[in-house]
Amino acid sequence: VPPKLYPIKKQITHSQPQTGGAGDGKRRIWCYNFRGVRSWKASGKEPTMKGKWMKIVRQYTIITLGISMMAVGVYFFKFPNNFVFGGVTGAAALAAKLTPISASEFSAVVNMLMLLLGLIFLGKEFALTTGYATVVLSAELMLLEKACPLNEPLSDQPMLELIFAIALPAIASALLFSVGASSGGTDVIA
Repeated sequence: VPPKLYPIKKQITHSQPQTGGAGDGKRRIWCYNFRGVRSWKASGKEPTMKGKWMKIVRQYTIITLGISMMAVGVYFFKFPNNFVFGGVTGAAALAAKLTPISASEFSAVVNMLMLLLGLIFLGKEFALTTGYATVVLSAELMLLEKACPLNEPLSDQPMLELIFAIALPAIASALLFSVGASSGGTDVIA
């Protein structure tokens, strides 16, 4: 006879504070494993207000660092070389060449529209982190456009610049995804 499997939602039956014994202040929860054996499981302490704020500060610091890395990769390596990969920044590079609108302005408008879709379909927390990332990316691209105007690529090595144009935004996206955010644009759709 195969063992009786218990759904995850049914595993926890009740909890009570630890009394005596270890005295570590952790709550113990009665759980059942897949064979129906009852055991205690430590659930950990409730997070403090300071812990919650530290988590938020850490999350937004990682988002800011990731977006800064992405802005450098996009502005210094993607835009001047006319690399068009797709997504919002690819469309922005194309729009900048074909219309009088700048790449950063196009990127900002389309990112805000995608952010609205993210709010509707993915929820408030995702929209907050992605909205922050989108605003910071658009602001940094506009700032770099004013502070360091580029008329030509940084070097005469397009393959090297292609590597940086791919690697920097890819690492930045990985950082953003690790904290539950995205850079906006087509990442919201994905």
